[in-house]
Amino acid sequence: MFDVRQGLTRLDDSLPKKFFEKPLSKGKYEGAVLDKDKFEQMKDEYYELRGWDNETGIPTKEKLSELGLSNLS
Repeated sequence: MFDVRQGLTRLDDSLPKKFFEKPLSKGKYEGAVLDKDKFEQMKDEYYELRGWDNETGIPTKEKLSELGLSNLS
């Protein structure tokens, strides 16, 4: 909720562009880049597991109530 109070949303929950554009230069995954669509899909799954809204990345009122934080919604 600190991040929410600071105005952060799903749009801010990302990685630098280089992770999606610049291939890794060494190691087991040399030459690989992250797939932006798969990354967004994983965020959807993560938010769902956490009880957060997929569109905003903000915890739902139900989740806040479950955590005893309904006063923060």
